[in-house]
Amino acid sequence: RSLQSEHQDVYAGYFSEDRGSSDADIQAEVEDILSNKEKLLSFKNKDGNWLTRRFLFSKWTLREGWDNPNVFTIAKLRTSGSEISKIQEVGRGLRLPVDETGHRLNQDEWQSRLSFLIGYDERDFAQKLVGEINDDSPIKLNQEELTDDMIKLIVKAKQKTDPKFDDDQLLDDLDAHNVITRSNKFKENVELDGQMMTGYDALCHLYPELVQETKVAKDKVRDKNSKDSTNVKLRKQNWQQLKNLWLQLAKRQMIKFDPSVNQDAETVARNVFNDSDNKIFVLQRPQVVHQEVVTDENVASVRETQSDYSTEFLTMNYGKFLKLLAKGTDLPVNLLNNLMIKAIKRLKNNTNYINEKTLGNLIRTFNNQFNERIKTSYSYEPLNFSSSTSIYNAKKQEFVDSIPASVLGVYQSDSTSDEKYLYDRPPLRYDSADPELKILQRSYGPKISVFGKLPKKAIRIPRFDNGTTTPDFIFKIEHGNKPIYLVIETKAENMRLGDEEIRIIQQKYFDHLQESGVYYRMATSEQEVHDLINKLENGELN
Repeated sequence: RSLQSEHQDVYAGYFSEDRGSSDADIQAEVEDILSNKEKLLSFKNKDGNWLTRRFLFSKWTLREGWDNPNVFTIAKLRTSGSEISKIQEVGRGLRLPVDETGHRLNQDEWQSRLSFLIGYDERDFAQKLVGEINDDSPIKLNQEELTDDMIKLIVKAKQKTDPKFDDDQLLDDLDAHNVITRSNKFKENVELDGQMMTGYDALCHLYPELVQETKVAKDKVRDKNSKDSTNVKLRKQNWQQLKNLWLQLAKRQMIKFDPSVNQDAETVARNVFNDSDNKIFVLQRPQVVHQEVVTDENVASVRETQSDYSTEFLTMNYGKFLKLLAKGTDLPVNLLNNLMIKAIKRLKNNTNYINEKTLGNLIRTFNNQFNERIKTSYSYEPLNFSSSTSIYNAKKQEFVDSIPASVLGVYQSDSTSDEKYLYDRPPLRYDSADPELKILQRSYGPKISVFGKLPKKAIRIPRFDNGTTTPDFIFKIEHGNKPIYLVIETKAENMRLGDEEIRIIQQKYFDHLQESGVYYRMATSEQEVHDLINKLENGELN
C-alpha cells in the first residue's frame, strides 16, 4: 500500500496479494512499482516537492523483471527457493545509483555497496556468494605450478607501478628465491624471511598482487554480523620512545588563513559566474537512461544511451537556489545575488538556467578553483590544549593499550619479527601491497630504533578544505645526542589528483616541527624510503 509517515515526508511502496483487496487494487499497486519507473526514480514530484521513497515491500517482484539502481538495502522476510533466486535478489541492489538528473554515478563517485539482510537459516549465504564470485575469477590459481596465465596476471598488475617489469624479471626473482624449478613447478619447501613454506605460498608472499587480482576483497562482500573485531596490541616500550614527539603532535593546531583569501574568494567567484566556457550555466531536462547488454567476441558489456525525457526544463525556486549556493560556497548572499543578476542578464534573462545542475556546477567549480588558489595561503598555529586521537589519550598523556586492526589497514600478511616494530602480532595490516607491505617487510639498520604504520586519525592534521589527514609511517632514527624522526606518506607512482594536495597540507604542518628533528616526505616505493633514511643518517637531507 502507499503509506504516508506522520513524521517524515516520505513515500513508501508496498504491494502483495492482500486478503480482501480487489484485483484492481492489487494491479494498481503492481503497476506503480513495475511500470511507473519515472515516479520510482524521481527525487521530486510534479509540484517540485521532494519525494523520497523510503522502502519497497514486495512479495515476489524482486525475482524478475524489476531494476532500480538506487537500492542500498534489501531485507528478506523468508528463505529463497533456490540459490539462483538469491543471486538474482542480490543483483537488484548492485547497480550503480543515479543522481537527481538521472545520470548514473561512476565508480570514482560511488562504490556499489548493498546490505542484504537475511534470516538465520541463510547465514552462510555471504560466504557462498564470495566463493562463487571467486570461482568466476579471470584465472584459476594452480598450487602445483606457475602457469602462463598466472605470470601474465602478475606482470600486468606490477606494470601499473613499474612499467619495465616483465616475465623474465618475475622468473629470475622466483628462481633467486628458490621458489620454482626449471619447469616452473613449485618447490615443496622454501625458506623465506626465516619461515618454511610451500613454493606456492612463497609466490603469494612475494607477489600478493596475484591473490588481490583474483579474489574478492574481504570488505566487499561480507557477513554484516561478523565484523572485524581483531585488535592489535601496542608495544608500549617502543611507543614510549615517541612520547616526547607525541606531546607536540597532540597539541591542536588552528589553520590561520592569509588576509588575502577574502579578496581571492571574490575574484574566483566573479570568474566562475562569468562562465567564459559556457559550461556552468546549463539548461536541464529530465533524462532517460537506456542500457542494453551486448556481446562482441564472447565478451559481454553494457551499452548506455541517454535521451531527454520531455521538452520541459527543470528549474528551482530562486530563493532556495541562492540559499543552497551560499551554503555550498560560504560566500555572502549579497555578493552571490549580484553575480546571479549579471549572469542571468547575460543569458538574455532566461531563468531556466536556475536549476540544480547549474547550482552543482557553480558550487563544484568555485570550490575547486578557490581551493587551488589558497592551498598554500595559510599556516598552522598551535593552540594551548591537546586532544586525544586513535593512538593517544591526551587526558592521561599516555598511549592507548590497543587499537582496532582495521585502522591500520584492510589487508593482512605474515607479521614481522622485527622487535623495533610498534605493534605486537597478529599479522601485519596494510592498505597496499606496493609500497606499504614492502616497507613493513623490509629490514632496517641498527640506527632505526622504532618504526611502524600510523593508524588512521593518529595525528589528525586539520585540512584547509575540511576534515583531517594522517601520514602512513614513522621512523625514529638515532643521530648523535638528539634523535630525528622521519614521517612518510606513501602513494602509488600513478598518484591521484588529490595526492599532491595532501602532500602540501602535511608538508606545511610538519615544517614547523623540523626544529624538533621531524622530517616529512612523500614516497612511492620502499627503496625511496630506504634512501631517505640513509640520507638522514648521513645528515644529507635538508
